[in-house]
Amino acid sequence: MVEMALTLGIFMVILLALFEFALLMFTWSKAVEATRLGSRLAVVSTPVVPLSTLDCDVVQRIDTTCAAGACAAIETRMRGLLPQLNASQIHISYACSEVGYSASPGEYQVYDVTVSIRDFRTTLAMPGLLGFPLEMTMPDFSTSRTSEDLHTP
Repeated sequence: MVEMALTLGIFMVILLALFEFALLMFTWSKAVEATRLGSRLAVVSTPVVPLSTLDCDVVQRIDTTCAAGACAAIETRMRGLLPQLNASQIHISYACSEVGYSASPGEYQVYDVTVSIRDFRTTLAMPGLLGFPLEMTMPDFSTSRTSEDLHTP
C-alpha cells in the first residue's frame, strides 16, 4: 500500500508537469501566430507612424507601440489569437530595406515591417490550482515582412 501511494504521488506530479508544459507550448504557439498575423496586417494597412519621418539616409528605423491606440485594428486581431495580450506589449517597427522594389528598383522605398510581442507574461495553471499563482515571462516574439510582399510600396 505504501508503494502505491509513493508511485501514485510521483506519477501525478509527472502528469501535471506534462500538462503544464503542454499549456505553455500552446501559449507559445499562439504568441508566434499572433506576431505573424500582426506583421501581415501591418504590411497591408496604413502605417501607424508617418513614414515621411523615416529618411533612410539619416534614420534607419522607427519603433512604436500600440499603447497610443494608433494600431487598434492590429491589436484587436492579435488579441483574437492571444486574449491576455495588451497594447503596450505590441511593438511595431519600420526600417529601411536594402532590397528595393523588384518591378522598378529605386523608384519606391521598400520597408521592413517588424511586429513583436515584448514583456508578455503568462500565468501557470498548476501552481495556481495549488494556491501559488506563478507568472512566467515569455521571451520576445517577432515577425518581419518586407512591404513589397503584398505590393504596398
